[in-house]
Amino acid sequence: MKRILLALTVSLLALPSSSFAVDKTGHLAVGYFNPDAPLGIRYPISPKVGLDIGLGFAQAEISDDPTTATVDDEKKNLQLHIEAGIPLTIMDRENVNLFFRPGVLFRFIPIYNRATGADPYEKKSESETAVSLILGAEWFPTSDLSLSVGTGIEFESSKGVDANDLTTGDLESSSSINGLQALDITRIGFHFYF
Repeated sequence: MKRILLALTVSLLALPSSSFAVDKTGHLAVGYFNPDAPLGIRYPISPKVGLDIGLGFAQAEISDDPTTATVDDEKKNLQLHIEAGIPLTIMDRENVNLFFRPGVLFRFIPIYNRATGADPYEKKSESETAVSLILGAEWFPTSDLSLSVGTGIEFESSKGVDANDLTTGDLESSSSINGLQALDITRIGFHFYF
């Protein structure tokens, strides 16, 4: 997959120059880079530095809510995802930017927890944090639309829970380093500049 991304990046950089430039300093864009936070904006602070902020939601259903006495009481809970990144342009052409993008993602996950086995469950929110370092390319097929791909690594710290898990006592954190998928349809981001 990394070879595919490298070939795509080289191909995009080798495209003939077009009649528009990619300096979008001061222009707000809507779109996303991270599929976990698809409601996003990008604001280029300078020709080489930008700011991405994204928001996302995921819905999880629990078939028997442990906080009520009713059996098989269904409940839907939302997870909240907040993501931020700073795309730093390493090299630019007239319609392609090669960038390095450090980013951070926070996930807030609803769970049901009790202090001991004898206590009743309470709904709580656990958080996960993921820090990513991405190398990518942003291609402008038109002067206002860009498509982005990237690859890199991710460091994740979590409590090891899924939405609506039933847990008891304090949860221990764990950390891991994950390789990100180089290129698939969910990781092709886009931005539309105004």
